Amino acid sequence: MLLTLPDDTQRYPVAGKVAWVTPARASGNRTQGIGIQFPKDDKSRQLRTRIEEILGTSLSSERSTQTI
Repeated sequence: MLLTLPDDTQRYPVAGKVAWVTPARASGNRTQGIGIQFPKDDKSRQLRTRIEEILGTSLSSERSTQTI
């Protein structure tokens, strides 16, 4: 897939694996979307670090997420 981050025009290629899919109108008020498992290479680790920087303090929030 090609991933674009907020405020960044670059498109990052990621050869990830679909980890989960939540369809529209899923039970339990879950938000529609997909989860991607990134490969364990240096470029993917750098991209993950960048995503975590963008998410900032919400990573340590007690608010529930739909992550694995």
